[in-house]
Amino acid sequence: MIEEVDIVFNYGGNWVISPKLGYSIKFQHTWYYNTCLVCYDDLCEAFTSKFGFKEVQQLLVTGPSGTYYVIEDNDGIKTLQYLFSKDFKVINFYAIDAHELRVYATNIIYHNLESYSVDVEAALDCDYTTFKVKTLKPKHTCGDSLLIHWQLIIPWRFILRMKFKTIQNTLSKT
Repeated sequence: MIEEVDIVFNYGGNWVISPKLGYSIKFQHTWYYNTCLVCYDDLCEAFTSKFGFKEVQQLLVTGPSGTYYVIEDNDGIKTLQYLFSKDFKVINFYAIDAHELRVYATNIIYHNLESYSVDVEAALDCDYTTFKVKTLKPKHTCGDSLLIHWQLIIPWRFILRMKFKTIQNTLSKT
């Protein structure tokens, strides 16, 4: 784990909501922090006492991917601290003042769900498969042709096992 991070306080700019959330930077101020001492209350206090905010309504941060996340308390800061690395040691913070409109962004504690989710169309990750094919008695006869109905039965245990392994593999990558 790294010892220090650069905390960049962004203020005085404007939020761009459409088509994607963004911020037009006007002023920036950088402080050097020990990673263990980063605290939600201290960050909010810095915005109010040093940069002229009346009251911090929302505190936002950009994650390693550049996505904006809301931090609501010290649990959000702890989640952010897990992301600190040599590649992510300049942390940009933004605050929404009491008189400004709130911004919709995902809470930082849910960053894993968005960042590491994988859409899987089909997955076969098992030692064996159980498929039963039943031949039913003909229901209808049409002249010389005989209609036979086939039924494919896939046990629910197999499907649930596949979903569990997919979720388990996704979680083990984080």
